[in-house]
Amino acid sequence: MSQGRRPIIWRRWTSWGIYVCFLVMICSVQAGNGKGTRRLFDQKDDPARKLENTQPKTTEKPAPADEDQNSEDTSVENAGVENAGHAEISTEETPLRGPLLVGGLPPKWTVVEQKETSDELQVSALPPETGFFPESEYAPPPLLEGPGGELIYPDNFPANPNMAVPMFQSVIGGEDFSGFPVYPESAYPEEICVEQVSCEKIRPCCDPCSPWFKIFQPFCSQPQPEGGIGEERVMFAPFLIETPVPQNYTGLRFDFATGLETPDRSELFWAKQGIGPPLNENEVNYQDMTLALASGGKYFSTTTKVPIRFINPDINDSTVGLGDLSIATRLLIIDGDHWKLTQYFNTILPTGSKARGLGTGHTSLEPGFLAQLKWTDKTYFFGDLRYQFPIGGDPVHSGQRLMYGLGMSTVQYQTDIFAVMPTFELLGWSALDGAKTLPSGFVVDVDSETAAVLSTGLRFVLGPAGDLGLFEAGINTAMSLNDRALYQTLTTIDFRFVY
Repeated sequence: MSQGRRPIIWRRWTSWGIYVCFLVMICSVQAGNGKGTRRLFDQKDDPARKLENTQPKTTEKPAPADEDQNSEDTSVENAGVENAGHAEISTEETPLRGPLLVGGLPPKWTVVEQKETSDELQVSALPPETGFFPESEYAPPPLLEGPGGELIYPDNFPANPNMAVPMFQSVIGGEDFSGFPVYPESAYPEEICVEQVSCEKIRPCCDPCSPWFKIFQPFCSQPQPEGGIGEERVMFAPFLIETPVPQNYTGLRFDFATGLETPDRSELFWAKQGIGPPLNENEVNYQDMTLALASGGKYFSTTTKVPIRFINPDINDSTVGLGDLSIATRLLIIDGDHWKLTQYFNTILPTGSKARGLGTGHTSLEPGFLAQLKWTDKTYFFGDLRYQFPIGGDPVHSGQRLMYGLGMSTVQYQTDIFAVMPTFELLGWSALDGAKTLPSGFVVDVDSETAAVLSTGLRFVLGPAGDLGLFEAGINTAMSLNDRALYQTLTTIDFRFVY
């Protein structure tokens, strides 16, 4: 009997096979964890490699110098890292240093291009439309303005002005993020407010944000020793003397006179008894509100004055109404740098009621000459010579009058929009003929009775010019040096809009 084959026990071989496979796996794991090997190109299990693929590519830097290369090789060898050209950035060692990109990248994996610091400045026409971290080296300092009005930025300004900023704080993680906002169109250089005034260092009335600023603005401006608005208007400052230079303006003037004696003297104020007020008068106080309209050119102008008169006599009844209207012309005949001479002609029309004492009841003509001397840019002297004679008045009672005067105006204080100008005037007039009625009722002749008046005033200019023109205001007081003037005291308040 032949001996047969021995049957195979598959259960035993299966156990040995599993044991051998297990040993092979253990050896493979130990070999992969060795210190002498590192898988830099395995993209399946390396999370750092995945993150490197998602980041934008940066421009390659130029080859470093020999000294820099040696130092870099030394640092790589000391770190024990192979393939220094593929060195990775550790998330725990890289700080947050620059603008982030939208896309959900961790904030500590921002790639920053290192630049050498430089003190030179470069010019940029407009600020970039991007945001910045406050503590970043890329945060711009306060803007500087160049000689041509351009904006100057430091050399470490970001090279790419179109870099995006995180849309939400959840992208960068954390609630402490505070970035520079995107510049709006209203913040571009051509619309930036150049002059900023600190409200803590000025009076509340001088605060441009205050509603009182428009009223007190002239008192908040700095004085100008030369070239202010006062030098443009000082030649028109006098109150009682007519100025020679033509001008365009609309004015409202208030005159308050007291102590007028013998009001019918030469029929200069009102007509004689019987034609004028019925009773003899001791003294008259009166007030005139005069609307003045002046229009013309450089060498010729016409001025129309329409008065409303208020009369308060001692004996006769008080009354109010339209006074005598006057139309005056100026013709500049000498226009020098220092001297100016003007031909003046005034016509007084009998528009006031003579029976109530509001007018003289006849027409008067008043030709004359006006002179001006420019002493300095701030100081002017004036001369006035006029001759008045009646037409159609009473042949005995009405008479002629000669008027003359000297004046000076100067600039005491001025800015670009405000000025204070004092004035000094000395006037005189002489009644050459005619008659007057005394309080006792006797009529006597007038023979060269001369009156003298001293006047001082202040005129203010307030600019800039508005729709109605440049605004001027003034106050003046005059005092008669004897009892023969048309008043003992005269107070004048004058407002003008010059255009």
